[in-house]
This record gives sequence, C-alpha cells and structure tokens, in this order.
Amino acid sequence: MTSSMPEQFKPLLLSIIDTLSQKYASPLKHLSKNFELSIIERHTLLLCLGLELVSGCGSLCAHAQENPEKDYPTLALLSTLFPEENTDRLLSSRSALQAWSLIEFMPHHAHIRRGIRLDPAILDYFLNQPDLDPYLKPYLTPIEAPTTITPLPPSQQVIATELLQSWTHNPNRPIQLTHPDTQTREAVALSAATADYYQLYKLHHLSLPTQPEALHTLILRWQRHIRIYPSIL
Repeated sequence: MTSSMPEQFKPLLLSIIDTLSQKYASPLKHLSKNFELSIIERHTLLLCLGLELVSGCGSLCAHAQENPEKDYPTLALLSTLFPEENTDRLLSSRSALQAWSLIEFMPHHAHIRRGIRLDPAILDYFLNQPDLDPYLKPYLTPIEAPTTITPLPPSQQVIATELLQSWTHNPNRPIQLTHPDTQTREAVALSAATADYYQLYKLHHLSLPTQPEALHTLILRWQRHIRIYPSIL
C-alpha cells in the first residue's frame, strides 16, 4: 500500500511528527502504554495532532498527496511516510486506534484514501484540557469534593480505605455499598476517590440507552476514559 510522493515534503512531515513526539512525550507515552500502541499507531496520532496544531500541516499533506483537496492525513500518506511499517493493520477493527476510537475516519472516503483525524477527547488529552467524553456526559455526573471536608467516622474510613485498595487493583470491579443513606454512601466513595486523586462519577441508570449497540458504545467509551484519566464510577 505504498505510493510515491514529492520528495521535498516527506522530511517536512517527518519533522512535524518528530517535534510533536518530543513536545507531547508524556501524554503520548501514557496513551501508548495504556492502549498498547504500535509504532505506526503512534505516528498516526502524531500526524493527526499536527493537523490540529501545526500551521501548514494540512497544506503539506495536500502537496505530499498531490491533491489540494486532501489536506489531511490518510493511510496512503502514512504508508509512503513509513514504508517499513504495516499500515494495513490500521484498517483492522482490532487496531487500538479503531478499537478504542482514538481516531475518526472521515466519511465518504474509501479505504486507504479516507481522511483520518483525532477523536476530540484525545485531542483534549494531548492539550491537557481534561474533560468528560461528550458521549458520556448525558449519562454521568462528576461528584465533586466539598470545600470543607468532614472526616468520616472510623468505621466508615476503614471501608473507604478498603474501597481504594480494591479500585487500585481493579477499577472495573463492581462494589456495592449497602448503607441505607445515599449521602453516606457517596461520602465514603468520595473519600476513597479523593485519597488517590480519582474523579468520582455518578451514573444516571434510568437514562441508559436500551439499544445494545448504544450500550456497548457507552461501556467502551467509559473504559477508554478510565485508561486516560483516573476515574471511578
């Protein structure tokens, strides 16, 4: 899946990728580790990031592809930039970029000619602008710590400590707090979350989607979110 490109544009695009890999080394390392990204997947994220942040990157993409309408990254462009890498794997639904919706394929383009861009939530992460995924916002509400925190009774603090230990080992493990008072349950969960800088969220279970595909997407987006930000539901 390789093709030629005007040679003068390849080093310019590679320079953008290299510069961004250094400037955004920390978020790139975090994403690479938590989503097990391959080299070509990391390069794809960086080129898409360049499209968003680097003036002239879109124009370089268009010149490199010898098409003024293709002012965006494509799989064909990536294959010419990195001929030694297997860009075909990016077409697979098993690719981390697709499986976790880290990128979006622009509509109305076929296969390797499709434009690629960062998912908005991933762009926010690179820019250190943490926010809840827009897809999750109708279903989740963040529970914020009060300005003045009242210490928990010792018996409840023990539960909060055990809760934090369990979350640390497996944040996906469901745990039921059985105290009859809702505010008490929230206080215990919030104490555990804030002790290790987790953001606690409340799920609006009555508004959950009923269609299996929509519910699957909701679960996937939440699992993606907790791989990026320390969060508890």
